[in-house]
Amino acid sequence: MLDKIGINPAMLIAQAVNFLVLLFILYKLLYKPVLKMLNERSEKVEKSLKQAEEIEKKLEASEVERQKILEKAKKEADRIITEGKKAGDESRQTIIKNARVDSEKIIASAKENAAKEKDKMMEELKKDLSKLVGDSLKSLVNKDIKKYDKALTDEAILAIGKKDE
Repeated sequence: MLDKIGINPAMLIAQAVNFLVLLFILYKLLYKPVLKMLNERSEKVEKSLKQAEEIEKKLEASEVERQKILEKAKKEADRIITEGKKAGDESRQTIIKNARVDSEKIIASAKENAAKEKDKMMEELKKDLSKLVGDSLKSLVNKDIKKYDKALTDEAILAIGKKDE
């Protein structure tokens, strides 16, 4: 009956056997290795995805840690700046205090030197005035007034001293 439609049953069976042999060979030689390779590849992809997730988690954790470190460093820097300003202010106050003390010492020393210089000048003035008074009296009286000279000089010095006070 199959002969009537142009199909040879022996050839059909031979082709079916050939197809099954070819299918078996392809299954053993090509399908299994390709399937194995695809499985390995999908395992690698899954492993890579897991690693990527772990890396992302680690990156997030390191970002949080970095933020903490930056905040800590900023606080430390602020503390150092504050301490530096405080130390600078203290140094400035100490320098100002020392400068005031030094200037007061210089002023006191200058006043003392001026007083000493004034006293010295007054002594010289008294001596010069004493001599001048003595010479003036000698020329006016034209006699030996050595006995009166000392008394008159002392009296003139006392009078000058009272005027200064």
